[in-house]
Order: sequence, then C-alpha cells, then structure tokens
Amino acid sequence: MIALISMMSATRRSASVLARINSNMATASTSTPITAV
Repeated sequence: MIALISMMSATRRSASVLARINSNMATASTSTPITAV
C-alpha cells in the first residue's frame, strides 16, 4: 500500500515536470515558429 502511494506521488511529480517542459516548449515554439512541428 505504501509502495502504491509513493508510486502515485512519483507519477504525479513526473507529470508536473512534463507539463512544465511542455509549457516551456510551447513558449519556445511561439517565439521561434520555425521549430514548431
């Protein structure tokens, strides 16, 4: 049970990190439209 909770917290943390990276890439693509796919 404790392992499951720690796994969920780790997944949530990685998801927040991915969201931050996605937002950073979005701002970068808007500033440089050439790299936008």
